[in-house]
Formats: sequence, structure tokens, C-alpha cells
Amino acid sequence: MQILGHSVIPVTPVPYLHLGYMSAYVEKVTTVPPGFEHFFGYGLFITIISLAVFLYTRQFSSRAKYIPLVFLAAGIGMLVIPAIFQVPPRLAYPEATLSFRMSVLCGEINDEIDAGKPVPTSVYVLALKNRWRTDDIWGTPFRIMPEKMDDDSTVYAIVSAGEDRKFGTKDDRREYSQPLPPEKDHGDSDAAGGKP
Repeated sequence: MQILGHSVIPVTPVPYLHLGYMSAYVEKVTTVPPGFEHFFGYGLFITIISLAVFLYTRQFSSRAKYIPLVFLAAGIGMLVIPAIFQVPPRLAYPEATLSFRMSVLCGEINDEIDAGKPVPTSVYVLALKNRWRTDDIWGTPFRIMPEKMDDDSTVYAIVSAGEDRKFGTKDDRREYSQPLPPEKDHGDSDAAGGKP
């Protein structure tokens, strides 16, 4: 089981405005093949520079003025290659997306605690107010897991079943709504606690 951390969502006058921008960024879906993510930017840069050099050197009679055309063709090629070799839609930033989805739910838990309300046992109820995603990047609903500390306080974790989509295995991910004591041993136990 991997512990992603605890929620560090800052308090702002408009608390969910910055989260909306962040969500649009991390939840970005792309069809660009892996390894080709920067081809468009590089291709655009090469195309513009090559075109500028060609327009500047065409006034000369030397054959060297045609060299920029080679780079111009290469730049255009880099622009179109990602469009030719498209792959099925996928998350551009899967790990960041997972962490973001868990963090905003941890923020909702803290809001409930600050308001003196009981923390819902269902992630669907927790996410209903602001319509946050309730599933991880593999399509499995999160679970809310309370944990008792040595001082009888309770901390809450948002738990993902991980890539194997099974709770209680080593690839489970969890994020806590509050920082944990350093001596707390998380281990791999009880990852399937809580209810979806």
C-alpha cells in the first residue's frame, strides 16, 4: 500500500475556485502517444525559426538559402506526427489526477469536521455537495477509512484500491485528511476498511 500523504489544500476566500483550475489541468485527457508529448511545441518552434530564416535568406543567390526549407519540413513533420499516431484517450497526468481526487475528498472531510458534522461513511455523500469524482483513475470507487490514534483521536483516509482494483492489496493508495504522528506504523493492514 502506498501512502500519498495528507491533505494540504489551502484555505482561500473562494475555496474551490483554484481547485477548479487545478482539476481542469490534472484531469486533462490526451490522445498523444507516450514520448510525443512535446513534439508539437518543438515542431512549432522549429517551423517558425526556419520560416523566418528562409524569408531572410531568400534574397541571396546562394544555395544555402534552401537549407532552412529542410528544417521547415522537419518542423511541420513534428507538428503532424502526434495527430497521425493518435492513441485511445488517456489521462495526461494519471498520478497527479489520482492525488488530486483524493486530496479534494480529504478537504471535504476536514470541512465536515470543522463544521462539527459527522464524517459520512459513504464517499458518494461526501462528494455530493461539490460533485467531486468518487472513483480513482482505474474506475474503482474510493473508500473512507477512519483510524484510531493512540490518543483516542480519529483520522480519516481516502483509500484507492489501486491498479488491481482490489482493496487490501499492496498497491492500495491512501491519503489522510490530517497529518499522522511520525511513530504511526501504517503497514499494509486493513486497507479495505470503510465503505464506498
